[in-house]
Amino acid sequence: MKKILLLFEALALCGCSVNEAEPPISGDEIQLKINDDNDSFSVTVPNLEIMLNYRFKENDSEFKDSSFKESSDKFVYKYNDDINIEVTTNEDDEVNKITFATYGLEDTQAAKEMGSISTIVLSDIMSQSNMETLNDNAIEMYNNCLYGSEMHGSAVSNRLLENIDFIYYEDETSDFIVSFEPTTYIYNTEYQRSTDFNKYIQTYCPSYTVEGQQETEESQDATKTEETQEQPAKQTTYYGPGMYKVGVDIPAGEYNVKAEVGELGYLEVSSDPNGTSIITNDAFENNSYISISDGQYLKLESCYISQ
Repeated sequence: MKKILLLFEALALCGCSVNEAEPPISGDEIQLKINDDNDSFSVTVPNLEIMLNYRFKENDSEFKDSSFKESSDKFVYKYNDDINIEVTTNEDDEVNKITFATYGLEDTQAAKEMGSISTIVLSDIMSQSNMETLNDNAIEMYNNCLYGSEMHGSAVSNRLLENIDFIYYEDETSDFIVSFEPTTYIYNTEYQRSTDFNKYIQTYCPSYTVEGQQETEESQDATKTEETQEQPAKQTTYYGPGMYKVGVDIPAGEYNVKAEVGELGYLEVSSDPNGTSIITNDAFENNSYISISDGQYLKLESCYISQ
């Protein structure tokens, strides 16, 4: 008995407790960020689960907590009966890829709902990366990348890579998959010049070209002159929404910038990639002319250059 009393006295003196467990972390304390090495998100699967349950209940008070279940080489969190959130981890148990997916559905409503869900999950990263530009670039490629019964798109913005995959089956069901992962690429044009992008298009979209593909038709008129037949097809150069360094990603010169159909286009010329030193900008409908010089940065939103 005396030994037990001495033990409690010692604990009191050192300010210790018999069970000094750390208090559980709350969902509002967890943020999803890209780590300094640009190879993973600074969150583990258990903490991501806490964060998801907290954010989804903040958005919908009737949301029921879910949990990640290990499945093969990934962890799967069921948002509802139709939508999965799937993650993979690195050897340090940090999440290095987040995927939103629907499988085998006839209705596309769940795929549309994925957009709002991904916005909730990635809200911390949206302050670091221009998500609107990222989505525009991925969808631009997706809309021009039909490969059999599949469509694919891939784009980068400020070290965040987005891949979109749509697979249509003979029974009229489909899979729709959108994934996000950290990358070392900052600009989409930088990514499009990389071997990683080249491997991607060779695998998923061999007919896609960055500058825009122009199909040539065989002549149906046997009376065409040799001069006409030997005239080369005009190559289209396309610069979609994104950030471009003049002299590196796009040549200096004067351009006619066109707004997307039904959209208000926005262009910005600055002396730095962060847009803190703006030289000129313009919000416009239809089109706007801009002159740019080497070393400047051109930002396009809901608009493009095609010539």
